[in-house]
Amino acid sequence: MERLSRLAGSLIREPFRRLAALRHAAALHPHGLTFKAELVSVAPLPDGRYDAIARLTKGAGTPNGRADVLGLAFRVIRDGRPWDFLMSTAGQGRLTRWLPIPAGDWGGACYGMLSPYERHGRQFWLRATPSASVGHASVDGLERRAPAAFVLATADKSGDWLTIGHLKLLSAMDGTGDRFDPVLNCPPGWSLAPAWLRTIRELAYQGSRRGRGHAPAKGSA
Repeated sequence: MERLSRLAGSLIREPFRRLAALRHAAALHPHGLTFKAELVSVAPLPDGRYDAIARLTKGAGTPNGRADVLGLAFRVIRDGRPWDFLMSTAGQGRLTRWLPIPAGDWGGACYGMLSPYERHGRQFWLRATPSASVGHASVDGLERRAPAAFVLATADKSGDWLTIGHLKLLSAMDGTGDRFDPVLNCPPGWSLAPAWLRTIRELAYQGSRRGRGHAPAKGSA
């Protein structure tokens, strides 16, 4: 069983390692722009107002503003450690929220977790809705026009969304070294669910880190 487990892990890690090494960047969401940000939120997110870092990325790295699975990541520091949250443009139904969906506008689609969190035996989802359309999906164009803010919401299995905060993008910054990792930097007591999908994501992140030559240190992905 141990040998089979190592083999399965290698089969998942290796493609991500090779892709990251080829790109000299993360295997997925390789290119984007980082922003200084501000998070105002309530539970289950940190309760209060926080300085944050946010990053908008393109999942496959398509060029020239072409449609892609767009990504939103943000980080806050809570009790001296980073809490990272990663979302991608996704469906909004009870079934389609598991599926990434390409979008041609940073501000024209909702961003979701693709899988729920589990805390105290309860599963819940997070969603980010842009404040307005920006009319493009170009990384270069983000410095001229990016979503000003996102409304954050949570839902349980019922699918009813409840607003829990706002993420405001303040200004672009040099953040090429920032690597967000929802596995290494998961809030205490939280876990990505289900367990089998969490394991696959952990192995994929490991492969991507190895391909870029990064040690799996806290705060890097």
